[in-house]
Amino acid sequence: MKVERSLEILTDEDLKNLYLVSKKLLKEYFVIGKGVKWKNLYNIENPLAVARCQGATMHYHDKSNGIKDFDVCFFYPFKETHLPYRTIWN
Repeated sequence: MKVERSLEILTDEDLKNLYLVSKKLLKEYFVIGKGVKWKNLYNIENPLAVARCQGATMHYHDKSNGIKDFDVCFFYPFKETHLPYRTIWN
């Protein structure tokens, strides 16, 4: 199966928009949506760090890898009870 990749160059403005949209989706899910049961575990709107990961990040630096999708990781302080490991949105 061939995977299509975009070779469009990512700008700093694109990364800012990716961050803002990702943060909005987290808030919609964990503060008012299906993930509301975890609302009191973390301050979802105040992560320790946010990182873009994998292929799109490589493309941002080498301009030749291509972009299949965007992987964004949000990091919060350690707690014994934690959020689900992974959530995928399309």
